[in-house]
Amino acid sequence: MIYLEIEIRNLEETLAKLAQTPGSLNAARRRGLQSAISYLRGAIFDWIQSEGEGHWPGSHPLSQKFQKKPGGRWGRRSRALSRANWNWLMRFVNTWQARSNLTGGIKFGKAEDAMRGTTAERALRVEKGHRTIVSPKMHRLMGATRSATRGVGKFIPGVDYFPLRKSTAQIILPPRPIIAPVFAKERARAIETFVESFNKEVENRT
Repeated sequence: MIYLEIEIRNLEETLAKLAQTPGSLNAARRRGLQSAISYLRGAIFDWIQSEGEGHWPGSHPLSQKFQKKPGGRWGRRSRALSRANWNWLMRFVNTWQARSNLTGGIKFGKAEDAMRGTTAERALRVEKGHRTIVSPKMHRLMGATRSATRGVGKFIPGVDYFPLRKSTAQIILPPRPIIAPVFAKERARAIETFVESFNKEVENRT
């Protein structure tokens, strides 16, 4: 989660001016914080769409060629994907801002009152990575990808269908970091955005 907190220092002259107009300081804080959060949110969207600026690991061939049907059965896609589309992750970039306009931020995953359930949990697994313990049922489901190749003419394991070895005990989903690398890269610019918007609001009110 990105957490932003405003600390005002060395602004005695500005604060004296704002004190003459009730609500001006709060409005300036609100405008600055909104601008900084909005900037970071846009940077996160760009990061997701660029797949971590090209640093995220590629999608597995299973994901490119098959999709899971209702009931857990695998079915071949009508058209194989050359790459995964991660844009759905942007739905889980949630922003918040305190009424005091002194704190705010962005968190990834579940919102307090929306987007709950398995899809939000899946989004968190994408960012943090995940290890799944393989059960006998999973062995059967993965082996069933072979039946979905009927009519294709090829039955090459690991290419056309994806059975698990009996020795496979877990499946590792590699992490695709989002929040931490974006904040490390954009922190300075977010601060500049806050200052610019804060000062602009001050100028408009004094």
